[in-house]
Amino acid sequence: MQWRDINTEHGLKQLSFSLSSEPIQGSYKIVIVKQSGVKKEHSFTVEEFVLPRFEVQVKVPKAISVQDEKVNMTVCGV
Repeated sequence: MQWRDINTEHGLKQLSFSLSSEPIQGSYKIVIVKQSGVKKEHSFTVEEFVLPRFEVQVKVPKAISVQDEKVNMTVCGV
């Protein structure tokens, strides 16, 4: 996809391009050529998103009463 003859306000322009739900993974490059002929490039990579795995351990007393005003517990992220 190409955008041509883009007018900017104060030298800035924000454009977007939506990827498909199953985009082709790999390296891509955005190339901008200014009216002066100066070329700017920016590379990026599209990768599969993998949810981070983590575990939380909670240690609580063996018995808790509704009459207890406070309950001491330990929470540890692993």
